[in-house]
Amino acid sequence: MTSNNSQHPEKSKKRLHNAFESLLSSSHRGIILLDQHHNIVQSNSTAASILNNSLSPDTNLLAVIKGRLRELANILPELVSSKQHQVREVHCRNEDILLEIEIDPLESGSMLYIENISDAQKQTQTIAELARFPEETWNPVMKFSVDGKILYTNKRCGPILDTWETALQQYVPDDVIQQIQIAVSQNKAREVDVLCKTQQIYSILLAPVPEANAVYVYGRDVTTLKQNEQELLKYRDHLESLVKDRTQELQLAVEEADRANKAKSRFLANMSHEIRTPLTAIVGFAESLQDDQLDSDTQDKYLNTIIHSGKHLTKIINDVLDLSKIEAEKIELEKLSVDPFIVAAEVESLIAGQAQRKGLAFKLDYIFPLPRHIETDPIRLRQILINLCGNAIKFTSEGKVTLQMQFNSETQELSFNVIDTGIGINEQQLDKIFSPFTQADASTTRKYGGTGLGLTLSCKLAKLLGGNLKAESTENEGSCFSLNMQTGFIQPNSLTNKLPDIISTQQTSKPAAAPALKGNILLAEDTPELQVLATSFIQKTGADVTLVENGEQAVNAALRQKFDLILMDMQMPVLDGYSAVSKLRSHGYDNPIVAMTANTLKQDHDKAINAGCDHFVGKPIDRSKLYEVLSLYLKKGVNGTSLRSKLLEEEPDLIDLVEKFSQKLPEYISSLDQALKSDNIDKLSKELHVLKGMGGSYGFPMVSEIAEKMETHIRNNNLPVIPSLLQNLREIASRIQAGL
Repeated sequence: MTSNNSQHPEKSKKRLHNAFESLLSSSHRGIILLDQHHNIVQSNSTAASILNNSLSPDTNLLAVIKGRLRELANILPELVSSKQHQVREVHCRNEDILLEIEIDPLESGSMLYIENISDAQKQTQTIAELARFPEETWNPVMKFSVDGKILYTNKRCGPILDTWETALQQYVPDDVIQQIQIAVSQNKAREVDVLCKTQQIYSILLAPVPEANAVYVYGRDVTTLKQNEQELLKYRDHLESLVKDRTQELQLAVEEADRANKAKSRFLANMSHEIRTPLTAIVGFAESLQDDQLDSDTQDKYLNTIIHSGKHLTKIINDVLDLSKIEAEKIELEKLSVDPFIVAAEVESLIAGQAQRKGLAFKLDYIFPLPRHIETDPIRLRQILINLCGNAIKFTSEGKVTLQMQFNSETQELSFNVIDTGIGINEQQLDKIFSPFTQADASTTRKYGGTGLGLTLSCKLAKLLGGNLKAESTENEGSCFSLNMQTGFIQPNSLTNKLPDIISTQQTSKPAAAPALKGNILLAEDTPELQVLATSFIQKTGADVTLVENGEQAVNAALRQKFDLILMDMQMPVLDGYSAVSKLRSHGYDNPIVAMTANTLKQDHDKAINAGCDHFVGKPIDRSKLYEVLSLYLKKGVNGTSLRSKLLEEEPDLIDLVEKFSQKLPEYISSLDQALKSDNIDKLSKELHVLKGMGGSYGFPMVSEIAEKMETHIRNNNLPVIPSLLQNLREIASRIQAGL
């Protein structure tokens, strides 16, 4: 009995030990058995894993955890010594873990149960947060059944529910149910936009949960996003429209540039033709004049053609220059008191001859009452009217051209209407006739000629004068071009109801006669042709000419010898005219200096005067204006230039015969004058025939030429021109007398 009893406690103890070991190894909690000194008696692997250290018997637990789990090491002695059962959570910040410590006191130590509850707590927090999410989020959260019944909504769902009007029915609309069923069948989330009554836009995401046979709905307010998208789309559309417009503008600009280029090409072709035509005539007829066999009538005809072509060429160039000045805003206008009746009469004197040569009638038509005076630039007004009347004559083959003047007292506007019975202009062509370098069409240019600048220039000048130019036309019936000008306030008592007496402004093409002058002129000119022309004009007055080719030569010549007058070209090589004049004035040269230049703007005139010039002569040289200036600064001579017999150049021994003819020439002329005054045409013709033969024979061919002209006019019964030719003969006789 004793033996069996003594063995039984040992077996029980072993079984108990084995059971404890099994408990230690299978527990999910860490278990540590400590003695009263905190040394480990026994532990399981879970405890070692939680404490991240191997735990051996007799190892001091505090020494193991002190380095890493300071919070646990600090409170452990207190917990163990209390000898009470305790459960404590310890947050070990240095390891960022949360431990649950349960302590059971023993007689000679304690039992510690350790569990890492960090993950469990996080899951708990996550679950808690998820549980709070539907109510705390600012976005709508819902739960629907598959058939569309609303199972749950948070408080943010108000706008959507109000839009769906489901507060009582608790079912979503059919189209949303359809989207729910698609999402569930495809097991794939779908997104639907909902427009609320408040104009808010919500995007709701339908997320199916097949196991729960439901759909969770998560919404967000995308109003701003959609507005931004709309703005972006609008901006994109605007940008596309802008690009399209700019592209069209660019295309139009390219087309306009192409049209302008073609117009310029047509203009250059027309201008080339217009310039070459008079140039060809000038050169051709000038060369023809070198033929000694030409009779005087043919020479006159050729000379008139050369003069007419030269004037036509000058007009073309002036039109181009005027248009360039207007475009460059360099043109200057005067504002003077002008009699419109005189302007109309001047236009008639210049235009009536053109109309008559074409068999047209030209008429001035006054619609009274009309003002006696207006404030305007008379030269530019006349230029516009001459251009309009010239155009009317050009494009009219039969009928008449009328220049009508009319005043509107209500609008204080004076109108000059140029009315013709010509070819007219169709409506499409009428829109472009004021464009530069164009006429109605190419066929018009080919048939009638012209540069296409006249109407453009007239239109621009009209605007500069404070008026406007308008056109009305009917094809094949005629046209009316109206120049309308603001006159300012015109007093009723300053209007007239009858045509005032107008001094005739009829102009003659007779060249200006050279005045008899004496003096020494220095001519500074670098162009050979102008040297010859100017010298010829000056010598006809009897004055002497010294010629230099540049400004430096002019300065040197004038400082060596004082001239009665210097004619100074302003644009010359080596030293220009402005510098030459300034240099002469700085050296004390005080005799008259006259500028000669093709630059005729007011600023060019002022520049010449400021440089020290006394007067100004424009180019091309106008003979009458040149003679006016020469007469200002030179003394009068007894006669003009002297003439010597060409016969004496070959036969000097015949001087006695030549002198006898020269002395008797005034008697011949006096006899011609008496025959003319007595209307004895037969005697006049006979004596002219004798004089024609004598003049050339004694070496004075110009006497024969004039006598032949007078004979021809008498044969043609054109007696009114005979006195003028007789006066020319007297002047030549005086020059022959001076040459004796």
